[in-house]
Amino acid sequence: MSYSVVSNYKDELLKDFVDEDYISDSDAYINDLAISLSVFPSKIPIPCPNIVKRLSIALTYRDIARDRSLMNSEGEDGRDAYELKRVYWAKEVERLEGLITADALTGGKDGLGGGLATKVTYPMSVPIYRS
Repeated sequence: MSYSVVSNYKDELLKDFVDEDYISDSDAYINDLAISLSVFPSKIPIPCPNIVKRLSIALTYRDIARDRSLMNSEGEDGRDAYELKRVYWAKEVERLEGLITADALTGGKDGLGGGLATKVTYPMSVPIYRS
């Protein structure tokens, strides 16, 4: 089960380096994150919620940029394009991780196998009483 596919990747600098190994690494990371939030990875729906797909893409890009950066060799103090992309995608991963909850992973379903979590749907009606 994969949370993203190669056609989801649009970054002009990094998209040509996306392969199944990077995608499976990001999937494993998300599965570990789900387990840490007490959600069974099998309870993450496919197609997955958008935030999960975005995290998968950000993780993949971060790893590709890290591997391609000249900082892994005799580079120039992190001024190459890949290192700049790595910094950007690392911040995006950190931001998205902060938004991930059990509810976000499961798209509103209880990740432990129960029914729907309590969720408000719109439009909704609210009774108004006179005092």
